[in-house]
Amino acid sequence: MARSSTALLALCFCAAAAVAAAAVAPAPNCAATAAGVPGGWQTTESVPDEVYSAMLVSLVENNSTIVWVPCDDPAVTLEQACSQVVAGSNYQVVAQLVCPAPSNSSIQVEAVVYVPLPVNNEEPEVTSLQVLNVDGSPVSPPEVVV
Repeated sequence: MARSSTALLALCFCAAAAVAAAAVAPAPNCAATAAGVPGGWQTTESVPDEVYSAMLVSLVENNSTIVWVPCDDPAVTLEQACSQVVAGSNYQVVAQLVCPAPSNSSIQVEAVVYVPLPVNNEEPEVTSLQVLNVDGSPVSPPEVVV
């Protein structure tokens, strides 16, 4: 009995550790740059909230033909990310945006967003955005929004 309890406890711990250790994968641009090259794309575990806000605004303003019910404050899961230091920062992200009830709608996008230096007092700019998946269904080919 003690042995089965120990095995169950170990299994639960391993499952919890696997969920907690889920890392953000490198976005495609990271593969194009050798690690540590100044000015090149580097992997990152997080991006500023303003990147997500710019992506959401771009999706709504550019009248995507994708059937997706946007919301004001979707839950965002960052799946892949890279950053590049320029006169500000570029971020390439693959993210899942999920709206709560009543829509329960989700969308997966890949975007490149430029975030200028704070001293410039400029808004982030989405330089490319494509829809990869809507409500669990792949969009093939991906719809280019920007």
